[in-house]
Amino acid sequence: MKGIVGEEILNGKYKIVEQIGRGGFGRVFRAHQVALQRDVAIKASMPEQRDNLVMRERFRREAVLVASLSHPNVVVYHVFAVDEDCDMILVMEYLHGRTLLEVIRSGEPLTAEDIATIILEAARGLQAAHSIGIVHRDIKPSNLLMVSPERYGVRVKVIDFGILRLDPSLRPALPDLTVSDVVVGTPGYLSPEALRGEPLDARADEYALALVALELLTGKRAYGGPHGMGETLMLRLVRPPPELGLLPKGLRSVVGKALNPDPSCRFDDVLSFGVAFHDAVKQSKIVVPLPDKPKRNRLFSLPVLSVIAVLAGVASGTVAAMLSKMGAPSKVEELLLPIRPPSEPALIERLGLAEIPMLVSNLSTSEPSGATKVLSKTKEGNRVQAQAQASNEEAYLTINARPWAQVLIDGRPVGNTPLLRVPVKPGRHKVTFVHPTLGTRQTVVELTPSQTLTLSPRLDED
Repeated sequence: MKGIVGEEILNGKYKIVEQIGRGGFGRVFRAHQVALQRDVAIKASMPEQRDNLVMRERFRREAVLVASLSHPNVVVYHVFAVDEDCDMILVMEYLHGRTLLEVIRSGEPLTAEDIATIILEAARGLQAAHSIGIVHRDIKPSNLLMVSPERYGVRVKVIDFGILRLDPSLRPALPDLTVSDVVVGTPGYLSPEALRGEPLDARADEYALALVALELLTGKRAYGGPHGMGETLMLRLVRPPPELGLLPKGLRSVVGKALNPDPSCRFDDVLSFGVAFHDAVKQSKIVVPLPDKPKRNRLFSLPVLSVIAVLAGVASGTVAAMLSKMGAPSKVEELLLPIRPPSEPALIERLGLAEIPMLVSNLSTSEPSGATKVLSKTKEGNRVQAQAQASNEEAYLTINARPWAQVLIDGRPVGNTPLLRVPVKPGRHKVTFVHPTLGTRQTVVELTPSQTLTLSPRLDED
């Protein structure tokens, strides 16, 4: 399959209209189904995967297993086929809507009732998948599609089962396709057991959905900042995130249970969490987003597992983190992804580190007063940590760019993106982004003492 506009595939049954997505696991197109005169979504494997038997089996499993699902909160899979070029084709319903991530980034307000409904409906869709042995493994805002209830009868559709895992307790006959010691998922939503390299079951999806719920309630991502970078991936191994302190008692108890680092202490199933969350939100009568005054104003140093490497993997910020199964050491280390422009712009693309236009992310917040930043144990990390502890009068800029850029602050070069918490004086600053082929962009920001601001320009857009 060439994937060009107007191309007819599968003996002329479908006509390509446009490409709407691309990642390590495939390409996604909007197409027109000629016989039924309707638009459909088509996911096609990459040409370089034609001889990759594991990838082909993963693609086939997604098609066959998800097609057996019939639930209003799960995307419908219609057809699975192999075209004349030996590319695998998966035909799905074409959904009109926006992902929850797009809703968050738009700044569109969500009421407490909206949030309760979103989480409950997502839980219902996941419960249907879990009941037939499918673990999604990549629950996050970009994989929850917001649709019109008038058109579809629901508000949420769970999408993108591309890295699903089979629950061995329900499907013991099918082998796991995940390489030993490799955990696949989006860093900001990985469960503690995933980070420990343990086998996953449905409770990993429950944990990720609880992180989404917390993000919607508080207006900020619990782990990793707006792009899964800049915060240690290991903080969740021992205790839930400090943002739980923002929630009223009843709601804090429900979300905290789903975020328990020990899977056996969570809800028995994701639907039980969804129902409990929905009821707790209704009873709490809260107004969101909640005020940014957590009851606990410090981060804790936590024992973590050693991180061997981070590998670029699939689309939309998904990476494969290769973790050792050794016992947790006593020291804390931060996982920093090794990105070096300009030789690796494709890596930045696959990691999804720069997906939004220039803006100050509403998911990025200043750290609590007195917090100690957990950094990798390097000389540079220790230097930045010492600076962060030395003065509350400094502000910080976390800067990314797509595909990459050299950054100057007030005319002073500070390095290539991504840049984590660059200390600056409070006040106005001119930030310049320079790329050898995409030109120069400038923006002016104003920071208050102790504020952390995230800038994410897209240099490849006019």
